[in-house]
Amino acid sequence: RSTAADLYETADIKARRLAQVLYNEPVEVTDLQTTYGFRQVILQDGLKGFMRENDLSTFCDAVEPALALNKLVVATGSKRIMSHAKTGTLLAEVMMGTVLFADYRGDGISRVLLPSGESGWISDDGLIILPPTGEIEPVANGARYFTTTALSFLNVTLLNRGMTVYGASIPGIAHISAAVNGVALPRLMADQIDSGTAVPLTHDPDTQLVETDILQPGDLLFFGQAPDSAVPIKMAI
Repeated sequence: RSTAADLYETADIKARRLAQVLYNEPVEVTDLQTTYGFRQVILQDGLKGFMRENDLSTFCDAVEPALALNKLVVATGSKRIMSHAKTGTLLAEVMMGTVLFADYRGDGISRVLLPSGESGWISDDGLIILPPTGEIEPVANGARYFTTTALSFLNVTLLNRGMTVYGASIPGIAHISAAVNGVALPRLMADQIDSGTAVPLTHDPDTQLVETDILQPGDLLFFGQAPDSAVPIKMAI
C-alpha cells in the first residue's frame, strides 16, 4: 500500500534492505511464522524477504486484469491518484514503473482500483495505456529511450536498493528504466550483470587503460574489486 515498500533481509526494521516493492505490486505471502508486524513474502521475480504487515493488502481485485478495461504503467517520475475526477483529496502518490488497472477511461482520466479497496482517479498524461493483459513492447532505438528515462533520476537522493524519485540506486534506476521501455531487467545488480549481451573490454597497449570508444549509450558497466573482481560492487549506465 506504500508508494514503495522496503523488502528486508530479516524480520527487523533495522535489517538490510534487499529491494523495494512498488505500490500495487503483487507479492506472495508465505506461512512462515515470523516477528510480530512482519510477513515473509516472495516477489514475482522469486526474490524472498520480509515486509511490514502495514505495507501489505489482501485486496487482490486491484491487480486482476479480468476486472479491468486497461492496464496503466506509470512512465513519469510520479503521479497522483485523487478521490474524484475533477477535484478531491490525494489518495496515493505512485512512482515510475507502478502498474494499475482501470475499469473506466474518458476525457483524459482513468478510474483505477486501489489495494485499499477504494477507487481513485488518475490523469492519462505520463501513463502507458495497454490492454488488461498487455505488455510494453520495446521500440526501435530503445537505448536512447532507456537513457532518457534513466536521466530523469538525475540528482535524486542516493538510496541503497531504492528505485523511486524519492531515493534510488543505479541498479534500481536501470531496473525501472528498462521496465517502462519494455525490457525485463532484474532488480538486483548481481542478476543484472548476467543479463543482456556481454561486451568484452579492451585495453590501450601503452596506458593499459580501458578503451571506452566501444561503449554505447545505455550500456551497463559493472565494477569489481581485487581479489574477486568478477563480483560487482558498483555499476553505472
